[in-house]
Amino acid sequence: LLSIYETGTGKIKIRGKVEVEHVKGGKKRLVISEIPYTMIGAGIGKFLNDVCALVEAKKTNDIIDISNQS
Repeated sequence: LLSIYETGTGKIKIRGKVEVEHVKGGKKRLVISEIPYTMIGAGIGKFLNDVCALVEAKKTNDIIDISNQS
């Protein structure tokens, strides 16, 4: 993920179910509601930690909040 934000290009492939919610101010929220069984446990934890690291390093301004509601 880090190289994607550094270069501005890249791919992330995770099969799952994503819903787009429209919120105040014309903004959109991506909600990942289903993930592959193989990501449950340590896999999802690593993914969340990687995304949080990007936010903390200020590599992205697009992510406002991230939470695991499983």
